[in-house]
Amino acid sequence: MKINHSKLMQGLCCSVITLGAITAQAETESQKPLSDVGNWLEQHGIKPHLMSSYLYFDNFDMGIQKGKNEQLVIVMAGFDADLQKLASIKGGNFHFSYAWAPYHKNFNFGSQAGDILVGNPPPYIPKVAHLTKLTYEQKLFDDRLSIEVGRSNPGFYYGKSLCNFEFSCVNPLLHKTAAFSPVIYSAWGGRVAYKLTPSLEFSASGWRTFSDYPFTNGWDNGWNSKHPTGNLWLAGLSRTEEWRNSQSKYPLTWELTFFHNTHRFVDADPLVVDKKQLSGVTGMHAGIKKLFWRLDDGSEKQPSATTLSAYASLSKTFDDINNGGLSSFVSAGVILNGPFKSRPMDSYGLNFNWAKVSNGQQRAMTASYVGNENWYARKNQYQLSVDATIPVLPSLIVQGSVGRVWHANNWMNANTGQVITERPKDGYSASLAITLLLDNALGLTK
Repeated sequence: MKINHSKLMQGLCCSVITLGAITAQAETESQKPLSDVGNWLEQHGIKPHLMSSYLYFDNFDMGIQKGKNEQLVIVMAGFDADLQKLASIKGGNFHFSYAWAPYHKNFNFGSQAGDILVGNPPPYIPKVAHLTKLTYEQKLFDDRLSIEVGRSNPGFYYGKSLCNFEFSCVNPLLHKTAAFSPVIYSAWGGRVAYKLTPSLEFSASGWRTFSDYPFTNGWDNGWNSKHPTGNLWLAGLSRTEEWRNSQSKYPLTWELTFFHNTHRFVDADPLVVDKKQLSGVTGMHAGIKKLFWRLDDGSEKQPSATTLSAYASLSKTFDDINNGGLSSFVSAGVILNGPFKSRPMDSYGLNFNWAKVSNGQQRAMTASYVGNENWYARKNQYQLSVDATIPVLPSLIVQGSVGRVWHANNWMNANTGQVITERPKDGYSASLAITLLLDNALGLTK
């Protein structure tokens, strides 16, 4: 059985709207309580999605306030409908997804850790319910051309994480500076994509951005003059090959995307006296992932799940002054899949992150510290982490990471106007995600 769920949050909320492609062996479909319902839905072109995740984050001995943790539960529900089966609309598809965050402990974790690489990734979801996707997609020319409009998030299509565990490589530059926002937050938008080959795709798209984020719920109109907004434009070329489903023995995945937004912001540099509103940030994102070693050398006679992959990504802005003050973000690492013959679906990763801020943002962070120690913010922050993805049961996936950061800072605090009296400290942090694929466990999907 193949389970292909988008992990929840590319930086949030997502260790589950984009949980990567995971294949697991399951019990007989007829043994599941709603397998008959699942078969009926499949025959009528409806593919339901239902999943729940428990997320935990701990900053141990690093950050501004040490030993703090954040916990939350996120439930995702939705469906994809094939309108050709439902209503004889050739190439038509309808997509719907909704998210709930019924439990959340410690909204202040971001400012307690304070930095870019530990304080920023955990989800901040002040609203309980969110419309995450509501789109109509029309495919033409033998499904090579796709036109999709409605409520969605750029993170469903661009800047996808390449690491083994979503929270090991959350991209703050795309979420904040490029104005993607985590994938749980949707906005009006549209996307046109054309497959040049089965694996190579060109796309262009645009979304509305919200100044009220994260205090939105997905139903916001986006054109309310009382709440200034902007537009986000993207163009990208990508090649996608999932190694478990690829014809290639050593599949290659890569992406090149350029973005421009008109989202409004104020320069945080304390040397700037005139705090007028600015708008417009331009930048790019590039990523590549390659499977470079297989225990079986690609042999079909004695196939093995044991492989090694390497990946790297770079996000960069072309403007010195931008929203959030991030100038670049780099993530790179290796992933070991199926090291144990008895557990072919387990995977382990080693990940390195590097975030760099602008000169103005560095001055803003330094000015926000009013303690007694002689501390100043560094332009660069680094993080090294190890992580694991383990399907404990066919429908229960446990993921976790432990990492260390160097040059901890107060980026989260400075961006919200908070001053600190404690010096940010380097140290260790951890994250955990436990995801239950309810749709598969109940037999609603195969």
